[in-house]
Amino acid sequence: MKIAYLVPTISNFGGIERVTSLLTNQIALNDKYDITVISYYYSGEEVYEISPRINKKYIYNYRISLKKGIYKAVKFIREDIDIESYDILVVCGSIFFPIGVLGTMFKKTKLILWEHTHYYGNSELKLQKISRKGWVEFADAIITLTDSDRKVYLKKSINKKVYTIPNPLDPRLEFVEKKKDIHENKIISVGRLTEIKNFEECIEVADILLKKYSNWTWDIYGEGNRRDHLNKLINIYGLEKKVNLMGNISNIYEKYNEYKIFVSTSKSEGFGLAILESMAMGVPVISYDVPYGPSELIDNGKNGYLIPFKDKRQLLDRIETLMNNNTQRNEFAEKGIIKAESYNLDEISRKWGDHFNKLMS
Repeated sequence: MKIAYLVPTISNFGGIERVTSLLTNQIALNDKYDITVISYYYSGEEVYEISPRINKKYIYNYRISLKKGIYKAVKFIREDIDIESYDILVVCGSIFFPIGVLGTMFKKTKLILWEHTHYYGNSELKLQKISRKGWVEFADAIITLTDSDRKVYLKKSINKKVYTIPNPLDPRLEFVEKKKDIHENKIISVGRLTEIKNFEECIEVADILLKKYSNWTWDIYGEGNRRDHLNKLINIYGLEKKVNLMGNISNIYEKYNEYKIFVSTSKSEGFGLAILESMAMGVPVISYDVPYGPSELIDNGKNGYLIPFKDKRQLLDRIETLMNNNTQRNEFAEKGIIKAESYNLDEISRKWGDHFNKLMS
């Protein structure tokens, strides 16, 4: 079975790229599948390892907006389908749904549109609004990351071929030691430094907590267009030695076990892979209860804390509780590890295989 994945790029750090590399590498181990990854643009070395069993192609060798690049992209996909005779095209990310629909129109290739945020995610972008309200109707299958988002798609779309497959855990997490006795008092947050991730609130909370608990620090991993803004906030609050912007690293899974608490203040989460990875590594998690991922991962008060969005007072209280309660941290850690076990890569890739077989039957 020949399957092509259309991804934004394999040259940058990002959730889509990271998950797609994990999944395609695993699926490619099965000789039944011939996998190709098509990168919309490629502008340097691969950030995440792509298996030599996978064919790699790119449409542009430089970064270009979809508005300017869509015509060539559609032409590329249509011509590549004629050459390769793909059985299935998987389009990763709603912004690229138009390329998938126009690229497969009147072709025998089946089309899967893979939503990587949720129905309302990045809704300020017109193209993504149009994709979710129009282009999805032409898909042979729509894959969402959470059951909550699947229900929204079913309610909003005429197309009822909507299924849920969550993101998988990086199997390398299994080989990283899970530490119960962490001596350093550190909090971790992970995500793109963008407006949607709302790291401003991490810094505002840190201003209160870390001045009270002077032996604690807070590290934020990720890059994005808000770095300078966040740095200014850190300087304004005098937190230069307390809150650290750590940048991007490809082996983030090796870092979780250095921390006692994970905190997410995001305004929206399509899934919450960093939350899941923290749980898998035995790091207690605290997150705002936002659409749609956190509530499917965190059972409030049992394996972590869910906080009503923007309830900064409760967020402060819950973080402080875990800072001072080692027993509670250990209880959340143990139950978080159990929760994360069902998201192993073998199981998730099997679910994808089932959908491929269903489409081709």
